[in-house]
Amino acid sequence: MTMTTHWREQMSELHPQLLQAVIDRTVARSYGANSVLCREGDYPDGMYLLDEGRVLVQSLTVDGAAVGLNVVEAGRVVGEQALLADQARSATVTAVQPTVLRLLRPMQFRELRGERPEIDRFLVDVLDSRLTEMSARLAEAVHSTAEDRVCRRVHALSTAFDGVVRLSQATLASLAGTTRPTVNRVLQDLSRDEVVALRRARIEVINPEALAERIPEL
Repeated sequence: MTMTTHWREQMSELHPQLLQAVIDRTVARSYGANSVLCREGDYPDGMYLLDEGRVLVQSLTVDGAAVGLNVVEAGRVVGEQALLADQARSATVTAVQPTVLRLLRPMQFRELRGERPEIDRFLVDVLDSRLTEMSARLAEAVHSTAEDRVCRRVHALSTAFDGVVRLSQATLASLAGTTRPTVNRVLQDLSRDEVVALRRARIEVINPEALAERIPEL
């Protein structure tokens, strides 16, 4: 089982009663676009189970620069470390679209472990998926050029955002592990080749097939 499946479906597959038990012990929250769910350094309030929208996960470097770590879609989870250790948040999470989620607090998680031990398997699946993602990103950093990484991020984000990426070039640069001038150069090249159209505050992918062809396999 992978975290490409919606968290609700995953829980239902693990046990028919697990999903309802989680719903009963979580609280629903809604956030507008650009709202901050939590900040790096905050005391952790729990794990976020996303139902609608998308969020951007960012961390700060030692000199205070924001580094984009990931864009998380509906159906995934964020902040699972809050259930495992009483430590400050390691990243800032911001809604990039109107977002609806359910919050599972550490106390409720401990109660669920006694009532529905299948929740442990769910958390293991989440952590396994996170480790797989980290390994893939490490391989990408070692074996890909900055240009490849920009194309890969634009392609992934365009799929997530239905063909229109509404993130700044600076944010895209941090997600790709490169600089804003490099992102701008790659986007200008893609625009000249009519792969993307650059609009104000957004990138429209008009030829996703051509974009995919520019991304080498790892």
